[in-house]
Amino acid sequence: MMHLCTFSICLVGFAALALATERQQATPFGGVSHARTR
Repeated sequence: MMHLCTFSICLVGFAALALATERQQATPFGGVSHARTR
C-alpha cells in the first residue's frame, strides 16, 4: 500500500508538472493572467 500510494503521488505530481510546463511554453502570458484572475 505504501509503495502504491507513493507511486500514485509521484505520477500525479509529474503529470501536474508536465501540464504546467506545457502551459508556460504554449501561453506564458496566459498562465499569469489566469493566476491573477484567481
